[in-house]
Amino acid sequence: KLGLQNLGVSDIGWRPALKIGVAQVFALVPGVSRSGITIIAGLGENLKRDEAARFSFLLSIPAVFGAGVKKMYDLSQSGLNHEATVFVAGFLASAIVGYFCIKYFLGYLKNHSLAVFGWYRIIVGVALLAFLFSWNEFLFAYTFSASEASRTVPVALALFPGVFEVPWGDIA
Repeated sequence: KLGLQNLGVSDIGWRPALKIGVAQVFALVPGVSRSGITIIAGLGENLKRDEAARFSFLLSIPAVFGAGVKKMYDLSQSGLNHEATVFVAGFLASAIVGYFCIKYFLGYLKNHSLAVFGWYRIIVGVALLAFLFSWNEFLFAYTFSASEASRTVPVALALFPGVFEVPWGDIA
């Protein structure tokens, strides 16, 4: 358990808020959740679980808003204005569903720990690594000629870049 975890969002100053905000940088690492890392940083700054999650979700507003504005701009520049209706409908649907998910998640965190999410990530990560290593052995258990490999292996390489070691060099 990190710290006392007895503070609310209104109780922290600008330095702890900045530290939590800077923690978002770690979300650039593949597999690291932006909200997860900011919640952990909030817990490290003694925020209560539900307050750390609330702060994390508040931090996401500028990024989500900015991405939406950028997408709308891209759509307007590409001449695909007919997609704007679909985009707006998707935005509204995700906003409504997101609101209820966040509302119930914050309620869950008032009485429950985040341990279940940690164990879930560990189990799924180990299972994924086991699958990828077994798939690597399966895929390269046979000797392919370069022409056979050029038809079958690029799909696996595209799906899992950097996972497979190709014995004959670059085939792409």
